[in-house]
Amino acid sequence: MSGFSTISARNDCAREPIHELGCIQSFGALLAVTADWKAKYCSANSEAALGIAPHRLLASDLRELITPSGFDALEQASQRLEQPDAVERLFGIRLIEGMPHFDIALHSTGGFIMIEAEPHAQDAFRSHAEQLRPMVERLESIKSSDELFRQSVIMLQGLIGFDRVMAYRFRDDGTGEVVAEAHPPEMPPFKGLRFPKGDIPSQARSLYLRNHLRIIADVSAEPIALISARPEKSHPLDLSMSVLRAVSPTHIQYLKNMGVEASLSISIIHRGKLIGLFACHHSEPRELPFSVRTMAELYTQLFSLNLDRTLVDAAEAQRITAQKLQDNLHAALMQGGALASNLELLDDALSAVMPYDGISIYAGGTYSALGRAPAHDEFAALLPHIQTATHSGSAAEGQILAISSLAKWCANKPALTADFASRLAGALIIPIALKPGEYLLLWRKEVTKVITWAGNPAKNTANIHAQMPRKSFEAWRETLSEHCEAWSANDIAFAEETRRALLEVDQCSNEETQDPIEGFTQQKMLISELNHRVRNILNLLRSLLEPSRNNAIDSASFSELIGGRIGALASAHDNITQKNWAPAPIMPMIDSEVQPFLNGNSERFCLSGFEALLAPTAYTVLALVMHEMISNSAKYGSLSVPGGFLDIALTHLDCGDLQIAWRECGGPEIQKPSRCGFGLTIIEHSIPLELKGKTEMRFGPGGLEADFTIPSRFVTRANQNTASQVSPLAQVNPAAIPETQTNENTSMPRHALVVEDSIIIALDVSQTLQALGIETVDTHGDVEGALGAIKARRPDFAIIDINLGSETSARVTAELERLKIPFVLATGYGESSVQSAGTGAFSVLRKPYGRAEIARVLNVLHGPAHTTPTPYDPAASRLIL
Repeated sequence: MSGFSTISARNDCAREPIHELGCIQSFGALLAVTADWKAKYCSANSEAALGIAPHRLLASDLRELITPSGFDALEQASQRLEQPDAVERLFGIRLIEGMPHFDIALHSTGGFIMIEAEPHAQDAFRSHAEQLRPMVERLESIKSSDELFRQSVIMLQGLIGFDRVMAYRFRDDGTGEVVAEAHPPEMPPFKGLRFPKGDIPSQARSLYLRNHLRIIADVSAEPIALISARPEKSHPLDLSMSVLRAVSPTHIQYLKNMGVEASLSISIIHRGKLIGLFACHHSEPRELPFSVRTMAELYTQLFSLNLDRTLVDAAEAQRITAQKLQDNLHAALMQGGALASNLELLDDALSAVMPYDGISIYAGGTYSALGRAPAHDEFAALLPHIQTATHSGSAAEGQILAISSLAKWCANKPALTADFASRLAGALIIPIALKPGEYLLLWRKEVTKVITWAGNPAKNTANIHAQMPRKSFEAWRETLSEHCEAWSANDIAFAEETRRALLEVDQCSNEETQDPIEGFTQQKMLISELNHRVRNILNLLRSLLEPSRNNAIDSASFSELIGGRIGALASAHDNITQKNWAPAPIMPMIDSEVQPFLNGNSERFCLSGFEALLAPTAYTVLALVMHEMISNSAKYGSLSVPGGFLDIALTHLDCGDLQIAWRECGGPEIQKPSRCGFGLTIIEHSIPLELKGKTEMRFGPGGLEADFTIPSRFVTRANQNTASQVSPLAQVNPAAIPETQTNENTSMPRHALVVEDSIIIALDVSQTLQALGIETVDTHGDVEGALGAIKARRPDFAIIDINLGSETSARVTAELERLKIPFVLATGYGESSVQSAGTGAFSVLRKPYGRAEIARVLNVLHGPAHTTPTPYDPAASRLIL
């Protein structure tokens, strides 16, 4: 939908499949072709737009109908469609002999390559390209976000030539407001008008997050139908990423009521979140050239980068202020003060950053207040409700609570007297101590707030029930009482910085009871140990990356090589940190490295002897050595052939040293490499150089033999009854896979969902899934986006990150369990995080994971029935991910 969708549209469009309307706009033509370039759908205007009748397009190979140079351009562009929702743009292409040049957009969906062509406008491209550089330079000179919005609508209007260009920004409550506007004097202003949350339905917002630009060239033009080669077996095409997608009839009527004949909407995205739109209206039809629309989209992306810059600058200024506050509080406490007695210091620091009318603090059972704040007895009545709200229900434990209407918040809570309510309307409640129940509170008085809506909300509600687009857009003012000035995102961000500073102060106060020399020594040891570990990690990564880059043949093998080594280190680190950086058992580590190469045939591998616990330093060294040994065996040794066998035995020598005997048989003949690569260097020299142990290797016709000796100072002999079990995080749970998935389905899923808050990881996983044969992948970094994606299109399979920044994915996994959709959990944390996320996952991917681990998951889920794993047994052999 474009600009502002009608309020009644939130009733219609919330149900209407606006991405599957079955028709396009008339200013271009559309083809949907298969991988062999056979057209299965085309628009009914193909003869007028392309010079080729629909029946010819649907009966021929596309290569026979277009120019060789045109086909080469299309084929090369299609090969670049690697990421989900990717769109390739081609400008000035000679597609059809005897026809003008075309601008073309390509994307893939539902197994089709979608080709959209419209006339190329060379002059428009040149003239507008010249404007872009000064616009970007002007953006970079702006220092505040408000000025950035104001200037941007002016520059965007100059670029596209629309009558009205508005910056429409979503508020925290989901409503929208026009925050900046450029328009001719004779047009009525929209700046400051508020639009309800439902004006842009959730499915439309989801589309704006995927497809950043929406053009409606002519509101009055008849839509062009899509024709199928086999109508009896056709399904509606998904036009979510289409540039020509037709428009909902309800929205068309809305725009006509508004006097708009053409519109353009461009998403404003900040750090992966849709925060608003540039909404553009024109009083006449306007077929804005594709090249100009592309430059407008590029401009808004540059706008978003500069918006991020201004917001980061503002946040940094707040952080500096909070740091000064922390320094001042530390100095005051050094002189024997307490938080409650430093309320004036807090007031001076906070009032310089945000407006409020009173401040109070409750700490150590003492209540102090300045300015317009509750009296002691009034606060005592309010305190139980504050404690309940900040530690359950409406706010997570220790989270800041922003209240704009105390009267509404205290409904059914007999806490506010009439006098209290007449003096105070809102509060910002900041937990400030390590233990619950202590708060810093900021208070604001009532502000009679006037909200200017685009039309009377009561009449608009009546329109909703009547299923009619509204006709009135005149400003309608609503007076809001019993509210304070709303706490802004900047207010809350600064409050969070203040909270961190006060927590530091509280921690220092609690540590005063410790012996100062002991505390200083302990801190110094911790800093030294942390510094040592960080330096070791950085040095390890550098040493792994540089030699590996020289050994790898191409980027794929380099990625596999370095990914395996980092994965081995990460797994080792998990094992020793689970024991609070204490000695960890060897056998699960070796077992986890070997199992993926056995293909379910555990008879090819024997691990024997008595378990040993290795100190953390030795554990990471051995983990890397074992990874290289097993990788080499899988590529060149006994694990590379079906009949090969590997035997590893652990022996405790009389002197206390640990000997690990490695024996391969049944594999190809092994000869010592003529060149010593980095992997062999790790194997031969890591234990002798880093642990002062021994490594002996023998290459022969029977296979590779090796003996590794770990000095006794790193070794603790485990109790003989200790079971070498692998954490449930590494197991496959077939009970969590729907029966139809485990027994019948032998093909890859068509559609997958990836929920991951790191965009780099999400893109990598998405590309990997598509490379493994999955057609489409939805990626989302938050719970609401993931739940919306599940509702919009049910996935066949999902990979879910447990922790998503400030929230967990528990609601997402619960919904997947309810719908019986198989999923795996991804985590970089321990078992507690998996347990908190639920038990419905059929397996867990430990970070870092890559293509091999994902492929094994898909093989378990969608492989042939005979490869289905045996019933879940925590003590039995398992598939390590």
